[in-house]
Amino acid sequence: MRLLFAIGVVGLVAGGAVAQDRAGVNLGAGVAVPKGVAQLDMAQRLFALAVVQKDAVLAVAAARLVAGVQISGAQTPEPAIGPDLGAMLDTARGFAGDDEGMLGVIDGVAAAGAWGQISGAVRQAALAEAGAAAVFTQPFFGDATAEVGLWGDGLAPLAVDITDENGNVVPCPVRAGAAFYCAFVPLWNGNFTVTVTNAGTATAQYALITN
Repeated sequence: MRLLFAIGVVGLVAGGAVAQDRAGVNLGAGVAVPKGVAQLDMAQRLFALAVVQKDAVLAVAAARLVAGVQISGAQTPEPAIGPDLGAMLDTARGFAGDDEGMLGVIDGVAAAGAWGQISGAVRQAALAEAGAAAVFTQPFFGDATAEVGLWGDGLAPLAVDITDENGNVVPCPVRAGAAFYCAFVPLWNGNFTVTVTNAGTATAQYALITN
């Protein structure tokens, strides 16, 4: 009986400690390990460079990165926003012209499809009205890497803010343009709020991707 009472006291103390911890900032000391969303972010930046330089090699490399991540959730609306394997391969073909060797490489990536995929990512496609904000609730596991990425169509500046369940802001690097990526390690399992704000005067399309 005394043993059961002692266990109960320990349980209450432990429960109180957990509750107290959850009143603070939900950020652990662990180092975030780049995963699927990071790979998609790299693909987007590489593809943007390919478009500027009209380089088929860079475009197909970006497509290969996208093919290596399992993406689920809502498909991106037209025009394609965010990681889009088909659009990247079509662009690569256009840059390749009559280069049969490069066209063969592109066809090989297309035929291989989703092979060797790493941890998946969930995509949500949305519209951002001028001056409006959209709020998403995203659960993340404690002591594990949490990733949030966003890619817009470039028609309006989009700001992304992430807060934990207690309203504490998650520090994220500032990214110029219509792209955003942030990785962090929560201290405990919890819901985070991702707010996407359109600070421009035009409606914009974007894809929000989380792991």
